[in-house]
Amino acid sequence: MMGPMIELNAYARERLKELQSSRAHPAVTGHFQRMLAEGDDLQVFKINAFRVAQEVPVPRPEALRGFLFATKLGLFDLSYDVHCPSCRGIPEYHGSLEKLSATSRCCGCDVGFEVDFESHVEVTFTVNPAVRPVTYADFARRDLPAQMKLQQSLRSCACRSFPVPELPVTERASTVNGAVTPGDYLVYLTAGEGAMARGCKLTVSGAPAETTQRLELTFDEKAAATPARAELRPGQIALQVAGRQPRPAVLIFRPLREETNWVSAAHVTSQQDFRDLFSGEFLGPGVNFAVRSVTLMFTDLKGSTELYEALGDAKAYSLVQEHFQILTSAIRRHEGGIVKTIGDAVMASFPDNLSAVKAAVEIQRALATAGGEVRKLQVKIGLHQGPTIAVTSNRALDFFGRTVNVAARVQNESRAGEVVLSNGVMADPRVPAFLAEQRLPPAGRQVHLKGISGTMDISCLRP
Repeated sequence: MMGPMIELNAYARERLKELQSSRAHPAVTGHFQRMLAEGDDLQVFKINAFRVAQEVPVPRPEALRGFLFATKLGLFDLSYDVHCPSCRGIPEYHGSLEKLSATSRCCGCDVGFEVDFESHVEVTFTVNPAVRPVTYADFARRDLPAQMKLQQSLRSCACRSFPVPELPVTERASTVNGAVTPGDYLVYLTAGEGAMARGCKLTVSGAPAETTQRLELTFDEKAAATPARAELRPGQIALQVAGRQPRPAVLIFRPLREETNWVSAAHVTSQQDFRDLFSGEFLGPGVNFAVRSVTLMFTDLKGSTELYEALGDAKAYSLVQEHFQILTSAIRRHEGGIVKTIGDAVMASFPDNLSAVKAAVEIQRALATAGGEVRKLQVKIGLHQGPTIAVTSNRALDFFGRTVNVAARVQNESRAGEVVLSNGVMADPRVPAFLAEQRLPPAGRQVHLKGISGTMDISCLRP
């Protein structure tokens, strides 16, 4: 919602001018200017970058890049919002990674949880107070009902509203209306540890209902639902609820599907732009987070020792740096980020398999068509996907765990000019489709990776 236009102050005008000179997309910069001048306070508080991508419209990476540059310039403040896995509220948020803890607690749900970097921590952006103040700056100090109301508004802005509104549940039956689409849902109370598992599992399928459907749910003293399972058809519903739980609780009607506009901390911190602009951001001492899924790339430059012997240090070093520039450019373009370099090798992370494969193919093609002596350089690339642990190493974000070890071993199976994909990467249906489109038939091999038990199927490409 747009409010009355305000005149941007000199600070804001200067920062917008600097943003126009950055690599931020011009359409994103223009949208920021309108949003800061005309948007109401809700529109400039805890902004979802992917929502803005839809509004402009631009690809999601362009919107996120714009926010990162604008934050570095001081137009916005970046926030790491920790979401409760039960009510999806925000029990805590921080302005730096270092302040995040490995565990959190939602007082409204009376639930403690281990924080997952991908599933629980979202990155949002709020207008910097030097640009304009917002009435929601006291968000964390508001009482629970006021916080709930604001969080409902934030979910609506991010297109993540629940299909049935939250409802305080007491012994006296209450009715709430909503609409459901095909899929699976979980209906439960915010009533302490394990309450989600004791909720009603609802399946919506079949032809749309012509009239409003009724569903009656009761919850006992332990917040266990009766019935424990139910089925409805798509359409309007009237949900009647009563509960005998000993403490106040709220009904949550939650779709069991992944949120497609979730700007996770794992996604943002994997971007090369983030690593370049916020190199001082790292986790606190001894803190690590689970990352459910990340795609890792390892590269190695073939014959680098011989290269230095043949060309001398200065010329060989210059060529290796040109090779790094080609890698960095492709990795950045496909939403990845360089985690670290090890000599002339690179470890990079990507939010998904397809982005990593596109970057790897682009790297090999760019090196093959490069001018001068860079064209003679040959790189070996390996990709693997899986869960990892995000940690701080040498004052920078890093990954550790079995997935990292396997990814490095997969790269060892690559020959000069090849890209080797693990079975985890190839299992993503978008990857074979992309390879077919690019006319890159993969050659399958079964290998034993050094130090890793069992065998693995790998697929080898030569772009």
